[in-house]
Amino acid sequence: MSNLTRRITIFHVLPVFSSTLIGGLAGLILFSSGVMEEVESPFLSGEDVQSTALNTMSFLVLVAAGSLFVLLLYKFRRILLHYLFAFSIFISGTGVYTMYLLALAGLGVIPRLSDISIMALSILLSTALIISINRRMEALRVLLLLTFGSLVGPLFAFMLPTWSALAVVVALSIFDIYSVFKGPLSKMLPQAREGDARGELPGEFKWVTISFKGVSLGIGDLIFYSMISALALIKPNVNILRWMLTSLVLIVGVYVTLRLLEKRSVLPALPIPALGSITLYLLLIQAGV
Repeated sequence: MSNLTRRITIFHVLPVFSSTLIGGLAGLILFSSGVMEEVESPFLSGEDVQSTALNTMSFLVLVAAGSLFVLLLYKFRRILLHYLFAFSIFISGTGVYTMYLLALAGLGVIPRLSDISIMALSILLSTALIISINRRMEALRVLLLLTFGSLVGPLFAFMLPTWSALAVVVALSIFDIYSVFKGPLSKMLPQAREGDARGELPGEFKWVTISFKGVSLGIGDLIFYSMISALALIKPNVNILRWMLTSLVLIVGVYVTLRLLEKRSVLPALPIPALGSITLYLLLIQAGV
């Protein structure tokens, strides 16, 4: 998360508020349709310590390797970052849109389509997303990228067992701190000293960040915000109150991070909101909510 303005207001959390709403609704759609029951998850399904540790380590290794690869391209073949990000979003977008189209068709919200038609429509939506990011249509870019990131999170909420999902968020929160201050992101994001003008994000990052009122937020943060939102709503059972309270703490955590961001150029956006909302989620589960 980077800040190009010095005055933070409550309106700066609007993208995160939107992400929790989209994440909750998307999670409910996936839950109600049962479409994820037909998907074979690449992660271990057990809730035991060993399965949780292996799932978390696998996720962390993938994220770390991806971050290192992006850093290497940034240092030596920077132009390739545009193509890497575009290709990644197109491929993942096609898969994400396919799952939700199948879910909506299963619920009768849209007509049942053939597999080829669903794939073609998913490719069309992914292409529209790529075009909107690449063109100078900032409002549309932010809206579509925000929606896309918020749709990815609920998929992970289903593919990962509950304890694995929570452990992944905790592990990535720790990695986020390292990455922003000492790791790969620290070599690419602006680190303005006190009294200096705050630099702009590298142009290549338009593919994976949204900017709202002078604050830039990574799509990865939105993915895990929406994952927590969906998890709170559907696991271990559907509970609106648990979702509302967990999402509220998450949003407050983002606001606190933003206020801290007034004195720095960049901060990790995941630790405070994620750890706060997870703690409340576990307390609510323990209390039977």
